[in-house]
Amino acid sequence: MKQMHIYVRNIFRIALGAVVLPFMTACSDDDPVIDEEPDEEAEIVPLSDVLADKLVTTFCEIDSAGPLEILTPRWGKALEEAFPDELSCTMKDEAEAFDFFCHTLADSELGKDFLSGTESLMTYDLGYNGTVTYSRGRDAGELARISFDMPRLRGTVTTLHILTPEAWPDNSIISPYAIGDILCEKVNDKEYYWLVVREYSSAGDGIMMTVDYGWETTARSDKYKSYTSYKKCAGKDAWDALSTWWVVDRQDFKNVLAGLQKLEKQRGKRLGYVTDLFTRTISIENGTENQYQYGDTWDNKYLWWFWRVWESRSYYVILGKQESPNSTRFKSGNMYFKRNWSPNVPQHRNSHARYFTYDKNNELSDRYTIVEFPEEEY
Repeated sequence: MKQMHIYVRNIFRIALGAVVLPFMTACSDDDPVIDEEPDEEAEIVPLSDVLADKLVTTFCEIDSAGPLEILTPRWGKALEEAFPDELSCTMKDEAEAFDFFCHTLADSELGKDFLSGTESLMTYDLGYNGTVTYSRGRDAGELARISFDMPRLRGTVTTLHILTPEAWPDNSIISPYAIGDILCEKVNDKEYYWLVVREYSSAGDGIMMTVDYGWETTARSDKYKSYTSYKKCAGKDAWDALSTWWVVDRQDFKNVLAGLQKLEKQRGKRLGYVTDLFTRTISIENGTENQYQYGDTWDNKYLWWFWRVWESRSYYVILGKQESPNSTRFKSGNMYFKRNWSPNVPQHRNSHARYFTYDKNNELSDRYTIVEFPEEEY
């Protein structure tokens, strides 16, 4: 019986190694050779926990300022006040809806073993973290619906109905800002600049991005390594909107950049760092791939070889890539390290995004000023 116990334990260790090793992104050549078997008391977080956290932080904007986190969905609106957790949004077709489920909510690469089903009915089963299910639409004008059964999302969303634009009940929405608008915000006599990457529409709230401020950082260190954990970076939806603009209307993208650069030259100073969002996107044409972190850094401290050490994961996008005709318009990936592995993080991590609807009581126009380009810019 004891031999059987040892055999099963060794099989478990081998299986665990097969799962963990493919995620290793960097390892110092100077590290001593140490048996890679985890300590018996290790508290490594299951992959399902990591995937669940990624899904929630991708789908929702999170405010953890108080004792309880406040989750605000980035996609969808409640069309009936009596059902605030029944959300709806629009997409162009069923292929886009299915891609949204597989590549934005679920992680079709890292979490492929948690996905099961077909394009008409697919489930993302994250164990005790809950399940998310995609199914084809049942009602007129409904492309698909995504059902959420996750403890962390209860009270926030139960279903996301994905509709055709024509099926949206109110198509008279007028966005206060257009894609490509540059907004100036003054805070304590200091100017910060934002780029509008998505208009407010039936598809969802408008999005503005900045690389001036808004993210949060926390220094992490243990016996082997030090790194910085980033929170409140712009979400995947913001990067997708920016990259969509680049792919769909590249000339307009470049025209706005040209106008911005000329205005900066006339003023003799930069308008924050907003031009970086343009130039690092365009650099893909010259073969330069810039990595931008999206969302929050996930990290966890656990016991390994009698030391409390950090494991961490950061997700990133490379703009300007399109993996397939129906996919989100960027290449995405993740960086992971733990134990005594050398930290490896995305190249650019400073970004932030805000969401807007209509200019209620002049709240937007009082806070932001649209930067005007001289007529001769175009």
